Amino acid sequence: MCFLVTKFIHWTTVCFPYNYLRSFWSFFYKLPGPRIEDVFAFVLDKPPNGSTFFKDCLVELRDQNTSADFISFFEDLLPYIQTRQSIVLYSEFIFSKLVSELQMEARFSLDPILRLIAALSRDLKDDFAPFLPRVVNSLVVLLNNGGQKDAETIEQIFTSWSEIIENLRFCFSRDIQGALRNTPVTLSMKKYQDRCHVRWI
Repeated sequence: MCFLVTKFIHWTTVCFPYNYLRSFWSFFYKLPGPRIEDVFAFVLDKPPNGSTFFKDCLVELRDQNTSADFISFFEDLLPYIQTRQSIVLYSEFIFSKLVSELQMEARFSLDPILRLIAALSRDLKDDFAPFLPRVVNSLVVLLNNGGQKDAETIEQIFTSWSEIIENLRFCFSRDIQGALRNTPVTLSMKKYQDRCHVRWI
């Protein structure tokens, strides 16, 4: 019997080192910081009080872009984006203003405009769905006019598109037929998946 106990102790010592056994049998108290990191919190998708996602994005981009064209663009849109109700009311004007700026001749302003379109979809939610075909058509025209030859432009386009789809995911889940009606339009972008610098995941 003593021989078996000795063998068992030897086996556990070899297979399970002391540090492993100590960590296995010991209780470690977590500080408040690590404990908070382990907590999963569901955060509501709402902008700060008295603001909108589109306005916050536009103000942030205004601080980063000091060109005269963008300042004029900023001043034209600012009166119409103070509240979500105002954005919904003037959504056609705001969207048309954004789409008109999607030109390869203004390649350096494409990223800010695409980010603003994604922010607009975040504010409008379901109200943005009617604009989807026009968004895709504008993006396809942009690619056909030389954007397909620029990897950075392609990345910006598909990043904005993925954010739009993410913002409208609940709209799609509630109205599958409506989402499928727009599917043939979105398929026009799939021909770019064969490009060596485009990776679909």
